[in-house]
Amino acid sequence: MSEAPAPAPASEGAGIKLSASHRISERWLAGLVAVLLCGLFVSWFILSIQLPTAFFSDGVGPAMFPKLISGIGAILAVVMLVSAITISNRIRYIEFGKLWTTLGFVLLLPIYAALMNATGFYVASLTSLPLIILLAGGRSWLMLVSAPILFCLFVYICFEMAMGVPVP
Repeated sequence: MSEAPAPAPASEGAGIKLSASHRISERWLAGLVAVLLCGLFVSWFILSIQLPTAFFSDGVGPAMFPKLISGIGAILAVVMLVSAITISNRIRYIEFGKLWTTLGFVLLLPIYAALMNATGFYVASLTSLPLIILLAGGRSWLMLVSAPILFCLFVYICFEMAMGVPVP
């Protein structure tokens, strides 16, 4: 007597049972993210063209950093897109439970930037870093409290004390 095959088990992600239809191909997602990042970095480069090039005779001004970072970011996004296109035929899937954590990080970054603009670097870091640690899976109270304080202390020592550069 032949029995019907057992249904495939649902995948688990972040405590939520997910069926096979709730998965995204890693190849597809990497290509989409690469295209979005490339567009973002090219836009950032175009916006940085309007910044002044230099205030002093050394040739380094406020436009140098965004141009450098956006150029490197665009190159890396193209590399990511090429690797997504040429990835092996073995299809790997990303579970939505892990994707929600990633989206949490992506949503927290603009909030962190807006909070930094409104309250300053130290207050924004002291309030946002514990949330980042929680999203990353850290549950230790010692880590949630000490890591943001040590990070802000490190930034203060490196920038304000050692280099004399004030942090906003």
